[in-house]
Amino acid sequence: MKGTFEGDVREDLRSRLQLTAIMLSRAVSKPKAPRTRSIIFRKPRKLLRNRSIANRTAEIAFKAFFRNSATMKLYLQLGGLSIAAVALPPFPVNVIVCALLIIMLTVMFYRSWDVFATSDYVQLITYDSEALHLAGSMMVRMLFIPIGILMGFTLGLAWLGWIVGILTAAGAVAFGLCVLSIAGWVRLTRA
Repeated sequence: MKGTFEGDVREDLRSRLQLTAIMLSRAVSKPKAPRTRSIIFRKPRKLLRNRSIANRTAEIAFKAFFRNSATMKLYLQLGGLSIAAVALPPFPVNVIVCALLIIMLTVMFYRSWDVFATSDYVQLITYDSEALHLAGSMMVRMLFIPIGILMGFTLGLAWLGWIVGILTAAGAVAFGLCVLSIAGWVRLTRA
């Protein structure tokens, strides 16, 4: 291509782009390269042993929740704030705050399930309504249990000590699972 008209045009264009890049380098910062790989769940490993349709769908929704950086940040922020909200107030107030946070997290997790259930991915596949309901309740439970354990442990730790923290963690998770099942039953009767 050396010595040809097309080669000269390409060389001229390349030098113009280099000059433009030098002039704009002071005014505009270089854009970040988009991240194609997620931080968490990089490999397609199974989370649940049973490979039913409901469990596979719940697993996909759980991974999609954490692969989205905005929802993962929201989850971590709400987890940290709920732990602080349970640890800071005095005894009777922090139990009420813990119960209200469990109800709030239930609503938030079911809303995130609704976003997934109405996405284009789920619309491509025909699901049985019962399997979709089971997948939703499974995903919500998977999202709640870590935060519920930490909130309950913090509640007991702030109250009497680490032994009581273990017991209150079990109680908070049991109460949370009860709230989740009631909310799932209400959602099923509304649908």
